[in-house]
This record gives sequence, structure tokens and C-alpha cells, in this order.
Amino acid sequence: MQEVQRCEQAVYRAARAVDAVSSTQARHQLQTVVRRMDAELPNIRALSEVGRGLTGSEPRDDVVVRRVQSQLDDAATRFSMVTDHVLETVVELVAAPDLSRVHEQVAVLREQFPLLRPMSAVFGPKPGSAPARALVRAA
Repeated sequence: MQEVQRCEQAVYRAARAVDAVSSTQARHQLQTVVRRMDAELPNIRALSEVGRGLTGSEPRDDVVVRRVQSQLDDAATRFSMVTDHVLETVVELVAAPDLSRVHEQVAVLREQFPLLRPMSAVFGPKPGSAPARALVRAA
């Protein structure tokens, strides 16, 4: 499923941007976010495999297939949003080096994890309930 690739690309983009940060302290702080993103990729892949298995099975449970797809879409969106936030932080850091601002941004980003919602969200909630897709912004 393409959502897995979107998540992997988001991690790759964030890692490359963070690797370019000249401040060792800022780079290490931002790398904690990238490592958290990377740590969630196996769960994204596993959910994708569950979705593939359900899609090819007979009889197919369309409600669960839609929930799996919804969770994968949500995860890809959240990964992309976190990557965008990391990139914005790197650009801000280049424009105006401020380690306290980086620390604030990293704290906000850490609050967003886990990016993949619990499996109970796939198999448990009532149809029609959608996960939140917004990230909290630092002041």
C-alpha cells in the first residue's frame, strides 16, 4: 500500500533535514523525533499487511477493511505533518538559531506520538468515528 511508502518517505525527508543541522545539540534533539517516527514504521507495515490479508480474503469484512485503510491514511497524514513541522523547525533554526525554541518544538512534536493509532481504533470503534488529524502547534 502506498501509505507505507508515504510514511517511509516522511521519515527519510525528516532525517535528511535533521542531518543537515549544524548545531549538535539541536540535531540530537530533532533526531529523537525522527527515531520515534522510524520506530513506528514496523507497525505501519504490519497494519498494511493486515489490510492486504483482509482484502484478499473471502468473505471480506468491508467495514474492517475501510477502518484499516482509514488508519493507514491517517498515519500517512500524521507522518507528513510531523515531517513538515520538523522541516519548518530546521528552517527557523537556520534563519534564527535559538536552541530554546528547538527544545519547545521538539516537546510539541513528542506529544504527537504515537502517530499510528492503537489497533483498537481499527477493530473497536463504531463506524463513522474518525481520528483527529491535527497536530498541536507550539506558541
